[in-house]
Amino acid sequence: MKKILTLAAALAIAAAFMAGCAKAPQQDIDAANQAVEAAKAAEADKYAADQFNSANSSLSAAMADIEAQNAKKIGRDYNKAKALLQEAVTAANAAKEAAVAGKEKAKADAEALVAQAKAALVELKALVAKKKGKEAKALEANVKALEAEATAATNLVKEDFLAAAEKGKALLDKAAALKEKLSAKVAKKKKK
Repeated sequence: MKKILTLAAALAIAAAFMAGCAKAPQQDIDAANQAVEAAKAAEADKYAADQFNSANSSLSAAMADIEAQNAKKIGRDYNKAKALLQEAVTAANAAKEAAVAGKEKAKADAEALVAQAKAALVELKALVAKKKGKEAKALEANVKALEAEATAATNLVKEDFLAAAEKGKALLDKAAALKEKLSAKVAKKKKK
């Protein structure tokens, strides 16, 4: 019986020693880092931010757990870190796929907003053409400035869809405000 207890104690010590010698899952770390970098290269941080942030959070949590396990002299257990690293890979891959769809949607939205803004400018230009005098020159200058913004927005569609959509929306708002101002003046004159 004494031999069995001695053998059991020796096995427990050996198991603890082996667990203490466990190494960080470097292959899993590399795979997670590569997946996150691939998602970033696909611009997931812009077009699929939630999934990308989830991948980064899982990766950060895994690295924190690995540091905590590395600090232990005995009893290292990397199972939680491995699970978090796998979550990071899954989330990064989902972010990469979502970024492709998000980018296409952002492009379509940007193109539509810029087209709407250009159409509003055409209407605005027609209204301004009916004006005469000092006021007409000021309005023409405003329209020219908006046309320059429309050109910039059109060029931006080729580079940054989100910024182009934002610029297109702002341009559409400015054109609508100017059109409303003109319409109000026309209505005021008709009452007189």
